[in-house]
Amino acid sequence: MRSLLRSAVVALSAGAVLLGGLVTPLAPTAEAATRKDSLRVETSAGPLDVTYSVSDVVTGTAPRVARVNFVFNPHGKSLRLSASGKSAIFVESRSDGYGERVYLVKDSGTRAHADFYLDASDPAGTYDIHLELAFTLDGEGNFGTYEESALSFSVKRQTKAAVTARRSGSSVVVSGSLRRAVPQYYNTEVGLKRYPDAKMALYFDPDGSAGPVYKATVTTSSKGTFSKKLAYPGAGRWIARFKGNWGYARSNVRPTGKLAPSADLTKTVKYTEPDNGITMSLKTAARNVTVVGSNDSRMRVDVTGAVSSGRLSLGVDYVCATSRIGRYDWYCSPAVKVSRTHYYANFWIGADDPASVYDLAVWGDFRLDKNSDGNYEDYIDFPADSGLASFTVTKRPNLRTTVSDTTARVGRTVKVSGTLKVPTQADKYNLRGYHPLSGQKLRIYFDPAGSAGPVLKAKVTTGSTGWYSKSFTARKSGTWIVKYAGHSSRYLGATSKKVWMSVR
Repeated sequence: MRSLLRSAVVALSAGAVLLGGLVTPLAPTAEAATRKDSLRVETSAGPLDVTYSVSDVVTGTAPRVARVNFVFNPHGKSLRLSASGKSAIFVESRSDGYGERVYLVKDSGTRAHADFYLDASDPAGTYDIHLELAFTLDGEGNFGTYEESALSFSVKRQTKAAVTARRSGSSVVVSGSLRRAVPQYYNTEVGLKRYPDAKMALYFDPDGSAGPVYKATVTTSSKGTFSKKLAYPGAGRWIARFKGNWGYARSNVRPTGKLAPSADLTKTVKYTEPDNGITMSLKTAARNVTVVGSNDSRMRVDVTGAVSSGRLSLGVDYVCATSRIGRYDWYCSPAVKVSRTHYYANFWIGADDPASVYDLAVWGDFRLDKNSDGNYEDYIDFPADSGLASFTVTKRPNLRTTVSDTTARVGRTVKVSGTLKVPTQADKYNLRGYHPLSGQKLRIYFDPAGSAGPVLKAKVTTGSTGWYSKSFTARKSGTWIVKYAGHSSRYLGATSKKVWMSVR
């Protein structure tokens, strides 16, 4: 489960414009490198060699998975790796010291991996990985923390460029913008915002040439835009490039790392105690939540347990949930006892919570009474924050739609307009409000009176204030319908609005 650490990274695609028509931008280039390290652990049973690797990460607005892969060489000895709940990696950001502990997952007897999530709400820069290994070699137990063998990797944030060119006689005006992935709405969402004071190189690629030729360097304004007047070079395409820096990837780079997995609403995790061989199963069950407006939605998490032998007594104190976006601390709710092996906890999710996947953790004392006589016998050291269930919080945007004249005459012009906003945190004091959703595509339909059904009339994109508008000629009475399909990677749900118009 995601703990207190979040990291950030980012990628950029450069825009290219062909005077007289669009062309495909330059092919993406690699930004991430794979880094490897190795370690020899000396034990009384002999050496254990460990090789592990991780790739640099570039992410955008959706969380990405950074995976550390492990290969163990026991040199012919019998190896038993204690993965979930025992062996782990600790990932630490050099820029702010934030850290996260992630348990290893076994892929085979000699291979394992550990995954953690990264997005633009995390600090960019260098991250160090420290090992914590628990294993037996020929039956002899070993545990150790190996900070001296730290493996480091780079995290960068995405940038995205756009460029256009307009000819004016013997001159051409090249303009565009540069955006970067950053946390927004008080860390409740990650979005692309304009990148001010960034240097960009302008290149021109003429028809039939071997490649682009450097023309000028521009600096983006406080609004992240640029404009440069140059001599008209003829037909071809203009390219704007941002070379990147320590925290932001250069243009043309796509996000790296796998997309974060979707929510797993019900999950059972099993763990076997090495000392007594008893297996405990812990099942967590949740449901997805849709936030509508500023009202809270209640969500219940159930926790049930079982053991392979003896009697289990769960002592769950808290159930906690952590958003994968926003560097949020854990939300913890007191657990309510239903029976000796069943607890539940309630969560209230509202507009000031991030829309994302939330991972669950369970905290408490799990007691095993081997003899079933009610006497304390043993505690089970279960990995409470390893691989439990998760759930998704989706926000339904607020769509407003008006028609300029709902009783129009035939042939008159009517305007369909409105705003698209999302319920979210309004300020640092956790007050709730709405923020505009820019750059979102809407479809406008008209359903004439009768049984013909709705017909698509236009597609529009919301502006910086969430505003949209489109003018039409009134011909028949009917219903104007505006639809928003939602945005899966930003966990925004679909919504629509209808307005009746009479034409006479």
